[in-house]
Amino acid sequence: MQTKGVFTILTNAQEKILLVKRRDIPFWDLPGGGVEPRETVEVAAVREVLEETGLQVEIEKKIGLYTLPKHQDQQVIFFGRICGGKLVTDGAETRAIKYFAKNQLPINLIPFRKRQITDFFQQKEMVTETLRESNSLMVAEFFVTRLLKFIK
Repeated sequence: MQTKGVFTILTNAQEKILLVKRRDIPFWDLPGGGVEPRETVEVAAVREVLEETGLQVEIEKKIGLYTLPKHQDQQVIFFGRICGGKLVTDGAETRAIKYFAKNQLPINLIPFRKRQITDFFQQKEMVTETLRESNSLMVAEFFVTRLLKFIK
């Protein structure tokens, strides 16, 4: 079964990127999550940002489509603009929220996000790419799996 996730890059006036620290695992990530049945990817992206940050956004454009064949997963990356809401720094899904400079991203960032953020700053057109598993991703996946066993 293929899964589809949506994630949104939001920047401030200094071009810093808004990241959320997840509550389920101690990693930073772009605001986002899964697409619900009968929901468009754009609507899912707006909903996920609101749920995780308290911010209302408008989707400016789709900037990337990344496929992870091993996990039968497809990730759609958007660029959005904040148009309202109030930042919620500690919510049901979010432990913390912070803006990071593109060259000072946290070490415990979800695998592939650094690549997707870099693509955003370098791109001229939408990126469509199949991501390959790397040794560092396999190690991260191993530790996340182990950590989740201890949390539950």
